[in-house]
Amino acid sequence: MKKDYIEDLKDELEESPLLRSEMYQILRKYEELYDDYMDDGMAPSEVEKKLGTPSEIVSDIMSSRKKVTQWLNPVVYFTFLLSAIIYLMIGYFTGLWHPTWLVFLLSPIVYFYKRN
Repeated sequence: MKKDYIEDLKDELEESPLLRSEMYQILRKYEELYDDYMDDGMAPSEVEKKLGTPSEIVSDIMSSRKKVTQWLNPVVYFTFLLSAIIYLMIGYFTGLWHPTWLVFLLSPIVYFYKRN
């Protein structure tokens, strides 16, 4: 049963956009978890129920990845750069350095807008 479960997980991972190295790390982790649960005296059906279905595992991995990489959005990074450019230009040409720092609030506003 372990072999079938790991094969199913491998098939699901191959269909996902994960890198090969990530896929093999995940497979090794779940093989170890499977073995650990079996060593604790669980039946294969209980182990598979505890670990979840392969499609659930891949879905959880992908959803957690989206949460982690949300800051990698190019629009958010561009607003940080744009804020700095606007700040420097207004400060240099008008001498209004102090109130111009408020332009840096543009970045969190864009981030929260893009998140929703």
